[in-house]
Amino acid sequence: MRHRVGLALGAGGVRGLAHLGVIETLEKADIPIDAIAGSSVGALIGVLYASGHPVERLQELSRTLERRRFFDVSQPRYGLLKGDRLKTLVRDLTQGKRLEDLSIPTAVIATDLKSGEMIVFREGPADLAVRASIAVPGIFTPVFVEDKVLVDGGLVARVPAGVLRQMGMDVVIGVDVSPAPRVAEIRHIYDVLMRSLEIAGHHLIQCRSREADILMTPDMDGYRASVFVDDPEGLIETGRKAALAHVELIRGKIKRLVSVTSDAKA
Repeated sequence: MRHRVGLALGAGGVRGLAHLGVIETLEKADIPIDAIAGSSVGALIGVLYASGHPVERLQELSRTLERRRFFDVSQPRYGLLKGDRLKTLVRDLTQGKRLEDLSIPTAVIATDLKSGEMIVFREGPADLAVRASIAVPGIFTPVFVEDKVLVDGGLVARVPAGVLRQMGMDVVIGVDVSPAPRVAEIRHIYDVLMRSLEIAGHHLIQCRSREADILMTPDMDGYRASVFVDDPEGLIETGRKAALAHVELIRGKIKRLVSVTSDAKA
């Protein structure tokens, strides 16, 4: 029986486009992706990929999609953006699929503001789950589901590797696109909010980095966690480079597991 590989795609605004470079490289290296868990932008990309879109198609979308397709300003009681347009876009791109109907088992992570707990979506409408997971506090309005107030999954699981363990994955690859280096300037409210999340998440990932067998950290020097895509190809390339640097490590991990399993059966 083949050992199963899970891919945990982390939060980080548009820097999450690096995930597309990682996925492309894993495909070319014939490294399987048997399950995906994603927080925030990682959930968005993970769901679109698991719904059947070739990674090349998603890369092209990142280069051509107009910003207005994402942004719908709200009365700022709960957030600056409604998020309805993004939800509709996800519904259209996934053809209204539910999470349990995706071609790759996928978990989407959100945070319940009321309880402070991690919420893991494994079933239900994919567009709703993604909309909740990308709800950066103060930027997007929360998603209200039953008695829960759901916001960005990166608050509780910036790189949700542990969820893949619970899904039975033998090898877990994490991709962290939100390092917390010094930044040159803080320009507006989005920078304030995202920088705050980055700093908190940086310390969280240090505590939980062992949940992944391999943790990739694409070089994000010079890239802010913005909602605006200025250099999609550059971000995708950072993902390619990070994945290429880890391909042999991943193969070695899988090979060792196969060897251990064979010895145990002997």
